[in-house]
Amino acid sequence: METIQGTKLGSTPFTDFMVAEPRFFCQAFMSTMSKCDSVESNIRETLNGTIVKYRGLRIIDMLEGIRLYMMDRFVIRYNLLMNSPDMLCPRIRKRVEKEKEFSRLCIARKTLADKCEVKMGENGYIVDLTDKSCTCGYWQLSGLPCCHAISAISHMRKEVDDYVHPCYKAHHVEGGYRAGMHCLDGRRT
Repeated sequence: METIQGTKLGSTPFTDFMVAEPRFFCQAFMSTMSKCDSVESNIRETLNGTIVKYRGLRIIDMLEGIRLYMMDRFVIRYNLLMNSPDMLCPRIRKRVEKEKEFSRLCIARKTLADKCEVKMGENGYIVDLTDKSCTCGYWQLSGLPCCHAISAISHMRKEVDDYVHPCYKAHHVEGGYRAGMHCLDGRRT
């Protein structure tokens, strides 16, 4: 019996873990470049839940239904974004406000120029506002200030919105919706 559930006898758990390519399923190994802290595929789940009503149709009708749904969705999202006075996207604003609530549990102390030591309970974190980083790693991974960073930003009397990654700001996202989806000409069969 060479293997037990796919694991070779005599190998270390670390080696087996690294062979499984953890960059796809473990946040500690994910790139911070994408600014996405989501490990699961929420986009796929959302799309599957939406198109379920089109699945019973012929393939052309199904694709046309999905296209029209996406066209309507683009217009609705664009209008929501343009009518919002906020510089952040609505869903991002909710996440930032949630982190602000947690930041009340933190105590920040300024150390050097734009660095703070933040205590939350018995744990300590180093927040660097210049590099937009926190030792918890959430800020670098998601592009949104964590509760420790928000505590430090508030302690330094600065605006939290200025420290949110530009990809979450309304003017940046608006560019993706501005062109919309192109209309199709032709006869429906």
